[in-house]
Amino acid sequence: MLPPQPQRMSPSTLQPAPEQEEDPDFEESIRRHKRDLIAAALEQNGGVMTRAANALGLKYTTFVAMVHRFGVLETDGKTAAE
Repeated sequence: MLPPQPQRMSPSTLQPAPEQEEDPDFEESIRRHKRDLIAAALEQNGGVMTRAANALGLKYTTFVAMVHRFGVLETDGKTAAE
């Protein structure tokens, strides 16, 4: 016996998601989590950005941009967590 056919919805029956304001606490949580992941990857890879980027599955240029955007490195080149 075959399972029942899935019900298909036509585009006219779909409703758009209600407009919601972005939750600043949620956005800040995401930002902190990304920053923590980047800092941990740098620490685990001896501060070598190429290895840390690879560990996170990111392109080197994307990783470096995120390091700067999230302020992971201090001016002396050490991670802000150190």
